[in-house]
Amino acid sequence: MEKPVSELIESISQEEWAQVPDSVCKLIEELVRRIDNIEQNMAALREENDLLKEQVARTSANSSQPSSKNRLDFKPNRKEISGKKRGGQIGHIGHKRKLYPVEMCQEVIDYYPEKCSKCG
Repeated sequence: MEKPVSELIESISQEEWAQVPDSVCKLIEELVRRIDNIEQNMAALREENDLLKEQVARTSANSSQPSSKNRLDFKPNRKEISGKKRGGQIGHIGHKRKLYPVEMCQEVIDYYPEKCSKCG
């Protein structure tokens, strides 16, 4: 990291400062004061910028705020499309209710519809 301006000025010996005219010394002191002020302001602005970036990035997906507070351009992460059709896939072993064996039943009733729903 760069050395602060105050350390750079302290590295100049007193003999070298004695050779510099007073007007130049005053100018250097004023410039150093302004640089220190600018660096302090820049640090404060960086902190504020980080805070604002965090607030802008906050959505209902990564905080406790309701979805109605999301930005208009916010699109939640959707599940990736696999390319398969919905429902059971070919070769999938289905899950069905297991029937009791006929021996365990008290009575077996065959039920057939009176009319065909297709042809009447």
